[in-house]
Formats: sequence, C-alpha cells, structure tokens
Amino acid sequence: MKVSNPRFNAILYNRFVLYFVVFVSLVNLYMLAIGDSPMYAAMFILVGFLTSFFSKNMIVILVVAIAVTNLVSAGASPKHGLEGATDQTALKEDADETSKDAAPKKADDSKTADDSKKADSKTADSVKKDMVNDGKELLKLQEQIVDGFQEIQPYMNKAEELAGKIEQSANALEQIKGAKK
Repeated sequence: MKVSNPRFNAILYNRFVLYFVVFVSLVNLYMLAIGDSPMYAAMFILVGFLTSFFSKNMIVILVVAIAVTNLVSAGASPKHGLEGATDQTALKEDADETSKDAAPKKADDSKTADDSKKADSKTADSVKKDMVNDGKELLKLQEQIVDGFQEIQPYMNKAEELAGKIEQSANALEQIKGAKK
C-alpha cells in the first residue's frame, strides 16, 4: 500500500531509515532477550510475524513490533513510574535501618537459627512422610490397574478373535472380487 504523500513515501522506502530501524530493533530484541523479559522478546518476534501478514514494508513491520512490545512491557511493569510504583531509595533506607537494628541481637540470632533448623527438620520429616504415603498410594493404584487388566483380558481375547474373523472375511471378499475380474 503506497501513501499519496511523497514525503511519507520517502521515509517508508528509505534504505537508511530501514537500516536504522533494523539496528534499533536488534538492540531492543537483544536487550529483551538477555534481560529479565525473554517473554517480551518472543512477543516482539510474534508481533513482527503477524504484522508481516498485513504489510510487506519492513520498516512498518519492525516499528509496529517495537512499539507494541515496549507498550505492553511498560504497562506490565511498575518500575517505569506508573501508579503503584515504590521509591527505590526509601526501600534501601528501610533495609539499612533494619540491618543496623539486627546487629546487636546476636544471641537472638542463634536462637532463631536453632529454631529454623528444627523447623527445617520438621518440614523434611513431613516431606519424607508425604513421599512414603504417596508411594503407598501409587502401589495401590498400580495393583488396581493390574486387576483391571485381568478383568479386561477375556474381552480382549474376544475382540482379537472378532478382528481375526473380520480380516478373514475381508480377505475372502478380495479373493471373490479378484476371481470376478
């Protein structure tokens, strides 16, 4: 689709603009891929692919992919100054105050470490018990499956006999058709 405005056409079909947009899109894609958002890199590729069905101009395809991906990623993350964003400096100050308060309480730290070890051992014991119970349930289920196969066995034998009879009938029909020709 060509636009009637010659200035706009000059931009859409300019080789240097294309090279610039390709460079920007590659940098953007690289940053998305190595950053914490590989999902947005995949989205960039998907949007570019879908846009290619509607336009054959690579500048349009890449600009739409860049715009959509960056708009979605900016809307999804609060770190870009959107509503509900927290101030990082205030969080650092709170963390510093917490670490200063925690320093004189070394005796309490040993008690909490012992308590956490006990809690970890309790959770490890409960996990082991859960694993044993799950294993027992799995064995019961396997026994039920084997019993079910034993109940099905006579029906399977009948089905096998019928399949053999059908195959013999089909062979007989083919022989009859061959004899008629």
